[in-house]
This record gives sequence, C-alpha cells and structure tokens, in this order.
Amino acid sequence: MDAVTSMVCASGEFGHCDFGDGRRNVRAIRIASDLLSSVGTPVSSTCGRSGAQAVSRFFDNPRVTDESMLGGHKVQTRVRCGNVSGRILALQDTTTLDFSSRTALDGLGPTSTSKNPSGIMMHSVLLVTEEKVPLGVLGLRLWCREPADHGQKHERSKRHTMEKESAKWLWGLDEVSKDL
Repeated sequence: MDAVTSMVCASGEFGHCDFGDGRRNVRAIRIASDLLSSVGTPVSSTCGRSGAQAVSRFFDNPRVTDESMLGGHKVQTRVRCGNVSGRILALQDTTTLDFSSRTALDGLGPTSTSKNPSGIMMHSVLLVTEEKVPLGVLGLRLWCREPADHGQKHERSKRHTMEKESAKWLWGLDEVSKDL
C-alpha cells in the first residue's frame, strides 16, 4: 500500500479515536499509516529505532487502551454496516498470543497445557457480509489467565457460565447487540 493510501485509510479508522490529547491522536494515525504501508515488517524496520521507541511510548500511555484504539474503528464499522443491504455475520474467535520465548515479560498467563506456555488470550468479533467482505472488528477483549487456575479443568463444570472463559461468547454477542 502506498503512503498516501495508507494515510487516508489510517485517518478514516483512527480519526475518531480519543486518546485524551490531539498529539496522541495524530501519533495513532501516523503509526497506523506507517504499519499499513509495510505490512509484515517489524516495527523497528518500518519506523526506525527512534520511531519504534515512539510507538512503545504511545502504547505505554494509560490513555491508549484496547477500547480507545478500537473506538474510531467501531464508528467506521457501523458506517460500513449501514451500507450493507444483506445480512451481516458476526464471527467470533479466540486467539492465543504466545510469548513463551520472551521470558523477561511479566504479567503473562498460561495459554495451553504444554510446558511453560505464556502469553495473552484475545477474543474478537469480526463483522462480515454474506459475500465474506470484512466490515470491521466490533469487539476485542484481551486477558491473561491466572497461573494459579492452570490445570483445574475438572473444576470447570462446577462454576456458572459467567465465571468461566466461555462467557466470552456471550460478551461478543453483547458487543454486537449494543453497537448495532
């Protein structure tokens, strides 16, 4: 994607975000534009060393959350949904972000039953048309499992659905219901 197209796309998706400071809003658009223009390359290669540090500082800011990042995109997703004449499908998926090789990272949780797995769990809701045209992500939830709860599979049936990870499916349905 060329630089102009990536800037237009990034402005459309992140122009309605609120990070509490106009400079942060501009930074989000710049980061997204840079990453869109070089999909698949490391941030340090895309933005350079000082740019990668700026990206890191941006994401370290407490005003930059998964919800604040997704806010503008949700606005654009609703606009795209309004232009669809057929049915819209809400596809939910849970993904494991595996950081097992990054032993210096704190706060990660177990991701599987293999030896020393660690990472972040991510559940998302993607809206698509019947023709499989993506409209946008309407919900995104990140969490780390508690290490103390790892290996307690036999206890799961004793807990209410809303106390289990399977509540994510109901959360996803709620995200679609409240936003459309």
